[in-house]
Amino acid sequence: MLAGVKTCPRCRQELPLAEFNFKNRARGRRQVYCRACSRAYIRDHYTRNRQYYIDKAFARKGRELPRLHELVILPETGHMGPVERPDEVAAALLALSTAGQAAATGLAA
Repeated sequence: MLAGVKTCPRCRQELPLAEFNFKNRARGRRQVYCRACSRAYIRDHYTRNRQYYIDKAFARKGRELPRLHELVILPETGHMGPVERPDEVAAALLALSTAGQAAATGLAA
């Protein structure tokens, strides 16, 4: 084997070391598979397990949504803050969206 060349066990091609991602950059260790084979594996894995990743993202976002619905931008500070009643959130979001639409069309509210 030549210095600076490595063989990918998946595609069996001898490629320069630059074609292999780092496994540990500090130690200079490279991944076993070349970048092209790694990408193909990851893409195939996602395709085979797509529903798992969709469910995982939905669960993560589902936990965040209730917390976001409890916050609104406070006019006095411009930062996110809690509101006392949920109907205040809906009114504040409606006010923000209509103000944003008016500004986008050039109409002053």
